Parts: sequence; structure tokens; C-alpha cells
Amino acid sequence: LAKVLVRLRATRVRRVAVLSEDGSSVVNVVSQMSLIHFVSSKLNLVNAAEDSIKLAELRQTVDEAKVGSYPCISVDESSRTYDVLKQLDALDKGGIAVTGEPDGQVLGNVSGRDLKHFLAAPSIAEFEMPVGKFLDAIRREQVDISIPVIECKKTDTLRKVLFKFSGSRKHRVYVTDELHRPVGVISLGDMIHALFSGAVDQMSASTD
Repeated sequence: LAKVLVRLRATRVRRVAVLSEDGSSVVNVVSQMSLIHFVSSKLNLVNAAEDSIKLAELRQTVDEAKVGSYPCISVDESSRTYDVLKQLDALDKGGIAVTGEPDGQVLGNVSGRDLKHFLAAPSIAEFEMPVGKFLDAIRREQVDISIPVIECKKTDTLRKVLFKFSGSRKHRVYVTDELHRPVGVISLGDMIHALFSGAVDQMSASTD
């Protein structure tokens, strides 16, 4: 597990393959999400673990821990879907927040994964529609999208955000203000870095 943490943090990859003892085949895959889910389900055990593996202070708030990316990149729900996907590619981002009227509150998220919806039944008309309607179409056809967006506040603790990730199995949590407008975004990689940065640094130093 220690080596997996080092690899996930150092390379920012989302998954690490687990090889057989002779290295001839892949026997399992450890993803960022599976690690987050494991930690949240075994939180008491992890907190009681030996000194070589310590989590950051989970009572820290998002603001205190300086976790996430700021400011948050967002687009209005009336933006053309093609333009939003083009911007997503140009910025090399995993996702962009979609906001709505009247106050710019976060309504959803557009990511490269949404292209699967287009590829399932290609239609140029969908690229021309407002991105808000594009997301509505996806939600109608995909049962697993029961919660369109997950958000937290800067005053929320890392523990609370950890359980939001684990419970929703979403890949990003948006940091919002009192009007639910997105001001930042926390990715799975950000969360892993915040939770294990001290432990990973110690492990890396011990293997040098």
C-alpha cells in the first residue's frame, strides 16, 4: 500500500496496476477512488496505525489544509456544448463546473467522460445544444447519475470531504460559497495528497 501511495502521488495517475509475483500478469488494479473508499471505511483503524503511516489532521478545514484548485473554472448553462468541450480540451482539465441563473450556483459538471454519451448515439445536434440541456439528457439516460454535483464549504473538515467522495463516488467536489457558487474544486488526487503527504514524504525518503 505504501508503494501505491508513493506512485499515485508522484505521478498523479488515477490507477496503479498490481502485478503477479513474477511480473507476468496484472492481478488487480488500485484506483484513487478505491483508496479513498478503503480509508473512509477503515478510518478508525488507519488512525490507530503505526507511526509510519499517519493521516493529516482530519479536523483541519478545507481552507486550513489549502486543498484544491482555485479559482474554479466554470461555464454558464447556456454555453454551447461544443464550445465547453473544446475549452475542456484546451485547458487540459478533468472537468468544468456548469453554473446557472440567477446567482451562478453550481448545477453540474462536464468532463471527458460525457463524450461516452455522445459516442453511444452520435448527434451533431447535441454539440449545438446548451450545455445545461446536454447534461439533462445524460441524466435522463444514465441511471447512475443520481447526484449531479457534490459540493463543500471552505469551513468543512477534511473528514467530511473524505466521506463525500466515498459516499458519492464522484471524482471531484466543488468548493462553494454561501450562494452555492463554485470558488474552487477538489479532485481525488488533491484529497490523497492532503491526507497522505506527510506519510508519503517519509516513505519516499526511507527508500532513497
